[in-house]
Amino acid sequence: MDINRIVDLDKAAFGDKRSNFLKNRINQSEQCIVAKDNNGKILGYGLSIRGSVNLILGPIVAPDHETATLILDKLAFGHQGKLRIDVPKSNDQFMLFLEQSGFNKVSEPPIMVINSENLPPRNNTLFGIAAQIFG
Repeated sequence: MDINRIVDLDKAAFGDKRSNFLKNRINQSEQCIVAKDNNGKILGYGLSIRGSVNLILGPIVAPDHETATLILDKLAFGHQGKLRIDVPKSNDQFMLFLEQSGFNKVSEPPIMVINSENLPPRNNTLFGIAAQIFG
Protein backbone atom coordinates (compact mmCIF):
# COMPACT_ATOMS: atom_id res chain seq x y z
CA MET A 1 0.00 0.00 0.00
CA ASP A 2 2.90 2.35 0.78
CA ILE A 3 5.02 1.31 -2.21
CA ASN A 4 3.88 4.13 -4.50
CA ARG A 5 4.86 6.79 -1.96
CA ILE A 6 8.17 5.02 -1.31
CA VAL A 7 8.89 4.91 -5.05
CA ASP A 8 8.10 8.64 -5.35
CA LEU A 9 10.36 9.55 -2.42
CA ASP A 10 13.12 7.37 -3.81
CA LYS A 11 12.84 8.91 -7.29
CA ALA A 12 13.30 12.41 -5.86
CA ALA A 13 16.19 11.26 -3.65
CA PHE A 14 18.00 9.03 -6.17
CA GLY A 15 17.19 10.92 -9.35
CA ASP A 16 15.46 8.12 -11.24
CA LYS A 17 12.47 5.81 -10.82
CA ARG A 18 13.46 2.38 -9.45
CA SER A 19 10.08 0.66 -8.93
CA ASN A 20 11.14 -2.90 -9.75
CA PHE A 21 14.43 -2.55 -7.91
CA LEU A 22 12.70 -1.28 -4.77
CA LYS A 23 10.04 -3.99 -4.84
CA ASN A 24 12.75 -6.66 -5.14
CA ARG A 25 14.88 -5.03 -2.45
CA ILE A 26 11.91 -4.77 -0.08
CA ASN A 27 11.21 -8.49 -0.62
CA GLN A 28 14.87 -9.23 0.23
CA SER A 29 14.88 -6.97 3.27
CA GLU A 30 15.02 -8.02 6.86
CA GLN A 31 13.15 -4.82 7.74
CA CYS A 32 11.44 -2.01 5.89
CA ILE A 33 10.77 1.03 8.07
CA VAL A 34 8.67 4.03 7.10
CA ALA A 35 8.63 7.38 8.88
CA LYS A 36 5.26 9.15 8.90
CA ASP A 37 4.07 12.57 9.98
CA ASN A 38 1.17 13.08 12.40
CA ASN A 39 -1.30 12.78 9.53
CA GLY A 40 0.09 9.42 8.40
CA LYS A 41 1.91 10.75 5.33
CA ILE A 42 5.13 8.86 4.62
CA LEU A 43 8.14 11.19 4.91
CA GLY A 44 10.93 8.65 4.51
CA TYR A 45 11.87 4.99 4.53
CA GLY A 46 14.76 2.64 5.14
CA LEU A 47 15.66 -0.97 4.45
CA SER A 48 18.01 -3.44 6.07
CA ILE A 49 19.38 -6.36 4.08
CA ARG A 50 21.21 -9.27 5.70
CA GLY A 51 24.45 -9.81 3.82
CA SER A 52 26.93 -12.63 4.27
CA VAL A 53 29.08 -10.52 6.62
CA ASN A 54 27.11 -7.36 7.48
CA LEU A 55 23.60 -6.13 8.01
CA ILE A 56 23.42 -3.56 5.22
CA LEU A 57 21.43 -0.44 6.06
CA GLY A 58 20.08 1.29 3.00
CA PRO A 59 18.63 2.81 1.11
CA ILE A 60 17.61 5.38 3.69
CA VAL A 61 15.57 8.32 2.41
CA ALA A 62 14.47 11.04 4.83
CA PRO A 63 13.62 14.74 4.80
CA ASP A 64 16.47 15.56 7.22
CA HIS A 65 19.35 13.96 9.10
CA GLU A 66 17.31 13.66 12.32
CA THR A 67 14.69 11.51 10.61
CA ALA A 68 17.41 9.51 8.87
CA THR A 69 18.99 8.91 12.29
CA LEU A 70 15.70 7.61 13.71
CA ILE A 71 15.22 5.28 10.74
CA LEU A 72 18.78 3.98 11.07
CA ASP A 73 18.29 3.41 14.80
CA LYS A 74 15.16 1.31 14.19
CA LEU A 75 16.87 -0.71 11.46
CA ALA A 76 19.92 -1.46 13.60
CA PHE A 77 18.14 -1.98 16.93
CA GLY A 78 19.03 -5.28 18.54
CA HIS A 79 21.46 -6.38 15.83
CA GLN A 80 24.54 -7.92 17.45
CA GLY A 81 26.71 -8.33 14.34
CA LYS A 82 28.46 -5.99 11.95
CA LEU A 83 26.61 -3.08 10.35
CA ARG A 84 27.37 -1.38 7.05
CA ILE A 85 25.95 1.80 5.58
CA ASP A 86 27.15 3.53 2.42
CA VAL A 87 26.56 7.26 2.73
CA PRO A 88 26.49 9.81 -0.08
CA LYS A 89 29.19 12.40 0.36
CA SER A 90 26.85 15.39 0.88
CA ASN A 91 25.50 14.35 4.30
CA ASP A 92 28.00 15.87 6.74
CA GLN A 93 25.70 15.99 9.80
CA PHE A 94 24.61 12.40 9.28
CA MET A 95 28.24 11.32 8.83
CA LEU A 96 29.15 13.06 12.10
CA PHE A 97 26.34 11.20 13.89
CA LEU A 98 27.56 7.88 12.45
CA GLU A 99 31.15 8.54 13.52
CA GLN A 100 30.01 9.55 17.02
CA SER A 101 27.98 6.32 17.16
CA GLY A 102 31.05 4.18 16.48
CA PHE A 103 30.96 3.76 12.70
CA ASN A 104 34.32 4.03 10.93
CA LYS A 105 34.83 5.50 7.48
CA VAL A 106 36.67 2.80 5.54
CA SER A 107 36.59 4.05 1.94
CA GLU A 108 35.39 6.78 -0.36
CA PRO A 109 34.76 5.26 -3.77
CA PRO A 110 34.41 7.51 -6.80
CA ILE A 111 31.07 7.86 -8.57
CA MET A 112 31.36 7.05 -12.25
CA VAL A 113 28.82 7.58 -15.05
CA ILE A 114 28.76 6.74 -18.73
CA ASN A 115 26.96 8.56 -21.55
CA SER A 116 26.36 11.47 -19.19
CA GLU A 117 28.28 14.38 -17.76
CA ASN A 118 26.44 14.46 -14.41
CA LEU A 119 24.34 12.41 -12.07
CA PRO A 120 20.57 12.96 -12.35
CA PRO A 121 19.25 15.75 -10.12
CA ARG A 122 18.74 14.71 -6.50
CA ASN A 123 17.00 16.51 -3.64
CA ASN A 124 19.51 15.71 -0.84
CA THR A 125 17.22 13.28 0.97
CA LEU A 126 19.28 10.14 0.24
CA PHE A 127 21.17 9.37 3.47
CA GLY A 128 22.12 5.77 2.81
CA ILE A 129 22.46 4.11 -0.57
CA ALA A 130 21.20 0.60 -1.30
CA ALA A 131 24.74 -0.62 -1.98
CA GLN A 132 27.65 0.78 -3.94
CA ILE A 133 26.66 -1.23 -6.97
CA PHE A 134 23.04 0.02 -6.92
CA GLY A 135 23.32 3.60 -5.60
